[in-house]
Amino acid sequence: MKGISPGLASVQRSASFHELRHIQVSSDPRQVGSLGSEEKLKLLQVVIKELAAAATSQKNPASHIVTGQMGAGKSTAINSISAQFKGNCVIVDYDDLKRFVPGYTEAAREGYPGTVSGSKEIARYLEEGLQKHGLENRLNMVIQKSINSRNHEVLAAAKACKEHGYRVSLNILAVDKATSTMGVFSRYESGLKDINEGKDSRDGARRTPMDYHEDAYVSTSNPEQYESLVPELDEVVVSGRAGEIYYHGATDISPDKIVAAIEQGRESGKFEPVPLFEKLSSLVSFNAQFANPELRDKK
Repeated sequence: MKGISPGLASVQRSASFHELRHIQVSSDPRQVGSLGSEEKLKLLQVVIKELAAAATSQKNPASHIVTGQMGAGKSTAINSISAQFKGNCVIVDYDDLKRFVPGYTEAAREGYPGTVSGSKEIARYLEEGLQKHGLENRLNMVIQKSINSRNHEVLAAAKACKEHGYRVSLNILAVDKATSTMGVFSRYESGLKDINEGKDSRDGARRTPMDYHEDAYVSTSNPEQYESLVPELDEVVVSGRAGEIYYHGATDISPDKIVAAIEQGRESGKFEPVPLFEKLSSLVSFNAQFANPELRDKK
């Protein structure tokens, strides 16, 4: 491309790849089997045993709800909060729970970018069951939820925690759109690289439809999203991708203050684009050597 650096050209190529990958492809053969009520209950018991083993009942339990658009760095924030609890907490993360779905990991390693058919319903069951276990046993929890226009899952989680006597903290990632978009693309290409290298990639190549990303980006900075939420909160923290704090409020919390902090963080916390481009360019260049099952026949 004339006048465009090789790195940026690769980024644009990655974007074009993603446009193709976001098309629903009927040839994706992957599907996990459905589970009966008893099978799902047994699976939930396995999940609870593994993920809640280090958590102990608290007289004054705390919950941290982490939100932000896809690619903003929620996983890093969740790990940081868990470390503050010294591991004495339950992490409730829908994306992470997919790995417990029988057959999901094997199917995810096949390189298709879409969600493995049948896995979403089981993962949601595990998410609800794990959160319920945490609430009933008064365990500290770190919960990953999305603010978007399609549902009110953050509000539902906050209400449930408040009703069970929890101190509820909302942790919002304030990250500019360009940075989180590069994060979405790089996560996909990184997962695909692990698959192409034959590494143990339990999540496969995770795809995020860009309309979901746009919805979450816009909704997170919409004051109306916080009007019903604020009364359920004891604390709000707005931070950047690297952990820098733009707002920390425990009294006089208001939707306008939250949104102002998010906008400030998105503007002042912008990452230098060149390293992000270079990382993505390297991943795209590597993956271009291999066949992708959605784009062309396997070699």
